[in-house]
Amino acid sequence: MRVSKQVEECKVCVDGEEIEQVQNMGAILSADETCEEEIEHRVGAAARVIGAMRKEVLKRRELKKATKMRVYNAMVMPTMLYGSETWTMMKRYESRLGTTEMAYNYLRRVEGVSRIDRVRNADAREAVRQEEVMEKVKRKQRT
Repeated sequence: MRVSKQVEECKVCVDGEEIEQVQNMGAILSADETCEEEIEHRVGAAARVIGAMRKEVLKRRELKKATKMRVYNAMVMPTMLYGSETWTMMKRYESRLGTTEMAYNYLRRVEGVSRIDRVRNADAREAVRQEEVMEKVKRKQRT
């Protein structure tokens, strides 16, 4: 829905100083209405969570796949998707989120396959019964 054809600038000033972006409860709001910085921040935070869990969760053979996926869905996904209800999605953002999900090899490691095994990302995701990240974003935006 478009309210007006005129583009009006929104300037946020604090103590007479103009602010380009604001961080509100961990979410970055920018004046140019893009969410690129916010998505990059969320991707970086998710990567740090995966790195922290690598030794304690991913490399522990005594943990079942279901347990590892519960940890993933409880720790990584909320970190990566925090504030996604307000994101204006573009193709490049969708691509970035999709590649991030597989780039850190969490799902592949849980399944026990590598890129050398030539298993497609969709097959690895299906094997661990994980919904695609963009489907989660779209569902959060609808509610």
